[in-house]
Amino acid sequence: MYIFNTETIMYSHNGSGPGVSTYMLYDPFRKKGLIILMNGELYDYVSWRKLISLFYSDI
Repeated sequence: MYIFNTETIMYSHNGSGPGVSTYMLYDPFRKKGLIILMNGELYDYVSWRKLISLFYSDI
């Protein structure tokens, strides 16, 4: 999966249930990743991109 309009391959997976949302992102070349476990439902792609950009820029 390519993410953030770059040539970097990122592996990711998401999931949700009533009242919860999860997302995992991993960059195998930099060996860095991000796991988000949250109360609340977040379904649309744009909202996930905003949240991931907020946290992943610091990694």
